[in-house]
Amino acid sequence: MAGLVAVAVVFALAVVPGGESQASKIATLLQSGTARPAVFCDHLSAGMSAAAGGRAGCLAASPRQGPRGTVGDVRVHGATATAVITSKAAGVEHYRLVRQDGDWKVDDVW
Repeated sequence: MAGLVAVAVVFALAVVPGGESQASKIATLLQSGTARPAVFCDHLSAGMSAAAGGRAGCLAASPRQGPRGTVGDVRVHGATATAVITSKAAGVEHYRLVRQDGDWKVDDVW
Protein backbone atom coordinates (compact mmCIF):
# COMPACT_ATOMS: atom_id res chain seq x y z
CA MET A 1 0.00 0.00 0.00
CA ALA A 2 2.88 2.40 0.79
CA GLY A 3 4.24 1.90 -2.73
CA LEU A 4 0.88 2.82 -4.25
CA VAL A 5 0.74 5.97 -2.13
CA ALA A 6 4.27 6.92 -3.24
CA VAL A 7 3.32 6.47 -6.89
CA ALA A 8 0.21 8.61 -6.39
CA VAL A 9 2.32 11.35 -4.80
CA VAL A 10 4.82 11.29 -7.67
CA PHE A 11 2.02 11.59 -10.22
CA ALA A 12 0.30 14.35 -8.26
CA LEU A 13 3.48 16.40 -8.03
CA ALA A 14 4.09 16.14 -11.76
CA VAL A 15 0.72 17.46 -12.94
CA VAL A 16 0.90 20.43 -15.27
CA PRO A 17 -2.03 22.84 -14.94
CA GLY A 18 -4.58 22.12 -17.66
CA GLY A 19 -2.74 19.13 -19.03
CA GLU A 20 -1.67 15.55 -18.68
CA SER A 21 0.89 14.89 -15.94
CA GLN A 22 4.50 14.79 -17.07
CA ALA A 23 4.89 11.38 -15.41
CA SER A 24 1.95 10.12 -17.44
CA LYS A 25 3.46 11.48 -20.66
CA ILE A 26 6.74 9.72 -19.88
CA ALA A 27 4.99 6.46 -19.04
CA THR A 28 3.03 6.61 -22.32
CA LEU A 29 6.20 7.26 -24.33
CA LEU A 30 8.12 4.45 -22.66
CA GLN A 31 5.22 2.00 -22.91
CA SER A 32 4.96 2.70 -26.64
CA GLY A 33 8.69 2.10 -26.99
CA THR A 34 8.49 -1.28 -25.28
CA ALA A 35 6.10 -2.48 -27.98
CA ARG A 36 7.72 -0.67 -30.94
CA PRO A 37 11.36 0.22 -30.16
CA ALA A 38 11.63 2.50 -33.23
CA VAL A 39 9.40 4.95 -31.33
CA PHE A 40 12.48 5.85 -29.29
CA CYS A 41 14.36 6.97 -32.41
CA ASP A 42 12.34 10.20 -32.41
CA HIS A 43 12.74 10.62 -28.66
CA LEU A 44 16.49 10.47 -28.04
CA SER A 45 18.60 13.24 -26.57
CA ALA A 46 21.37 14.58 -28.81
CA GLY A 47 23.96 12.40 -27.07
CA MET A 48 21.89 9.23 -27.30
CA SER A 49 21.04 9.94 -30.93
CA ALA A 50 24.71 10.35 -31.79
CA ALA A 51 25.56 7.11 -29.96
CA ALA A 52 22.86 5.31 -31.96
CA GLY A 53 24.19 6.60 -35.29
CA GLY A 54 21.51 9.25 -35.69
CA ARG A 55 17.89 8.56 -36.49
CA ALA A 56 18.78 6.34 -39.46
CA GLY A 57 21.16 4.24 -37.37
CA CYS A 58 18.60 3.96 -34.60
CA LEU A 59 15.87 2.84 -37.02
CA ALA A 60 18.19 0.29 -38.63
CA ALA A 61 19.07 -1.20 -35.23
CA SER A 62 15.52 -1.24 -33.85
CA PRO A 63 13.55 -4.47 -33.99
CA ARG A 64 9.98 -4.21 -35.33
CA GLN A 65 8.56 -5.44 -32.03
CA GLY A 66 9.89 -5.17 -28.52
CA PRO A 67 9.59 -7.32 -25.42
CA ARG A 68 6.61 -5.31 -24.10
CA GLY A 69 7.67 -4.28 -20.65
CA THR A 70 5.96 -2.67 -17.71
CA VAL A 71 6.78 0.96 -16.94
CA GLY A 72 6.99 1.95 -13.29
CA ASP A 73 8.57 4.25 -10.74
CA VAL A 74 8.39 7.35 -12.94
CA ARG A 75 9.93 10.28 -11.07
CA VAL A 76 9.99 13.79 -12.47
CA HIS A 77 12.52 16.33 -11.19
CA GLY A 78 11.89 19.50 -13.18
CA ALA A 79 13.45 19.01 -16.62
CA THR A 80 14.80 15.54 -15.85
CA ALA A 81 13.09 12.28 -14.99
CA THR A 82 13.82 8.65 -14.28
CA ALA A 83 11.74 5.53 -14.86
CA VAL A 84 12.08 1.77 -14.69
CA ILE A 85 10.95 -0.72 -17.33
CA THR A 86 10.70 -4.39 -16.43
CA SER A 87 10.33 -7.11 -19.06
CA LYS A 88 10.90 -10.84 -19.21
CA ALA A 89 13.37 -10.42 -22.09
CA ALA A 90 15.49 -7.56 -20.74
CA GLY A 91 14.87 -7.73 -16.99
CA VAL A 92 15.01 -4.37 -15.24
CA GLU A 93 16.17 -1.31 -17.18
CA HIS A 94 16.51 2.20 -15.77
CA TYR A 95 15.86 5.19 -18.01
CA ARG A 96 16.94 8.80 -17.56
CA LEU A 97 15.03 11.37 -19.59
CA VAL A 98 15.50 15.07 -20.22
CA ARG A 99 12.93 17.61 -21.33
CA GLN A 100 14.00 19.43 -24.49
CA ASP A 101 11.78 21.88 -26.35
CA GLY A 102 8.76 20.62 -24.42
CA ASP A 103 9.35 16.95 -25.31
CA TRP A 104 10.77 14.15 -23.20
CA LYS A 105 13.93 12.55 -24.64
CA VAL A 106 15.66 9.35 -23.51
CA ASP A 107 19.11 10.38 -22.32
CA ASP A 108 20.50 7.18 -20.79
CA VAL A 109 19.57 3.55 -20.23
CA TRP A 110 21.23 1.18 -17.78
